[in-house]
Amino acid sequence: TFEYILVSHIPLMTELVPSARATMLAMNVTGHSLGRALGAFLAAFIYQQFGFMFIALIAMLFNVAAFLALRRMQKG
Repeated sequence: TFEYILVSHIPLMTELVPSARATMLAMNVTGHSLGRALGAFLAAFIYQQFGFMFIALIAMLFNVAAFLALRRMQKG
């Protein structure tokens, strides 16, 4: 599912600001790369300190935030 999200995210990003497609794609890839690097760096510490349930709850929170953002984008 991760690859599906990355691939389906590309057309969404290019249509947000059609006049700056390359800039939006570059910012999108940069955000993904920073998120993956930061996640890999902090993952062991967060898991040891807070456990798996905390990680699952944070993941759910981010998924709900993404869902609400997509809903808002579709309405506007």
